[in-house]
This record gives sequence, structure tokens and C-alpha cells, in this order.
Amino acid sequence: MGSFPAFTSSIFGLEHAGENYGCVMLGIVIASFGAPAVTAAITAAGGSMKTVFFISMLLEIAGLICLIILEKTLKADLSRGQK
Repeated sequence: MGSFPAFTSSIFGLEHAGENYGCVMLGIVIASFGAPAVTAAITAAGGSMKTVFFISMLLEIAGLICLIILEKTLKADLSRGQK
């Protein structure tokens, strides 16, 4: 948790560091409550833990794609001289 402020500042800059950090932490809170709820819903519907892990794998791939898009966008902005 201690690395998130530095991580968000290095990606988005210091101009809105507190706001960016708050958004990241809100995402962590949502995931902390959402993951057990999704797991309970799937297992209550008769699904197995394999299904839960498959869904989590798909969500992790979606997150990786979002990070790749973010990296390309940031690199493009830096090459154009924008901050």
C-alpha cells in the first residue's frame, strides 16, 4: 500500500496526486468487496471455483490491456511534449 502514492505520482504526475491516489484506493476497496461477492454469487448458482478463477483470469487480462493502453497513451503524450 505504501507504493501506491509514488506509483500514481510517477504515472499521472504530482499535480493531482491526492485525487489520483484516492481513485486507485477506491478501486482497491471496490475489488476487496466485489471479489467475495462475485465468488459467492457464482458458487451459489452452482458454479465451481474453476469458474471463479476463470472469470478472475479474464478480468486480469482486461486490466493488463488497460495498462498497455495507458502506457502507449502516456508515451505518445510525452513524445508530443505534453505533460
